[in-house]
Amino acid sequence: MSIRNIVHSVIHTPCKDLSLKNILHVPCAKKNLLSIQRLAFANKAFLEFHPHSFFIKDQATKEILHHGRCKNSLYPLELPRTISSKEVLGVTKPSSVQWHSRLGHPSFSIVEHVIRNILVKLEKI
Repeated sequence: MSIRNIVHSVIHTPCKDLSLKNILHVPCAKKNLLSIQRLAFANKAFLEFHPHSFFIKDQATKEILHHGRCKNSLYPLELPRTISSKEVLGVTKPSSVQWHSRLGHPSFSIVEHVIRNILVKLEKI
């Protein structure tokens, strides 16, 4: 399966925002999967799995940061509020100045050429 983007996002919880780093956007995947190790390591948390529920807890305080129920033999991470697909995928349109920096400071005519002729084509894939 091909990876379209690698992005970052946040799960907002009442106690602490949990960061999700290096999310692989794979358009042809039928299910969203989460690396428990990456979630736990990035947030100094641990997870408890029970037959009918799970808990994400802070390592230091043992405070419950998030919890959920088992559904169809899986532990879905259901978020408390609606999040747009653009927010989850971290999709934003960087400015010409940002692209100028990312591309190693070429002239702005080159930056505009890249944005018009290359990045627009990638968005359509």
